[in-house]
Amino acid sequence: MGKTRTFADKMIKEKGQNTYCPVCGSAFQAVRTLVPKHNEATGYFKFRDRIVQVCKCNHSDVYEV
Repeated sequence: MGKTRTFADKMIKEKGQNTYCPVCGSAFQAVRTLVPKHNEATGYFKFRDRIVQVCKCNHSDVYEV
């Protein structure tokens, strides 16, 4: 039986990038996160937008419940 290819594996091959985690060996997935930040001077919230590479190793760190 052959190895099953995921959509992420197909996109990595198409782009020619090697974006696999050296620890667990799974493919990285780019996820956009919004972190709320409270501004004490104005009293309003600002949101910090980040793009994080997620794999099986850091999945629980990024998706805190």
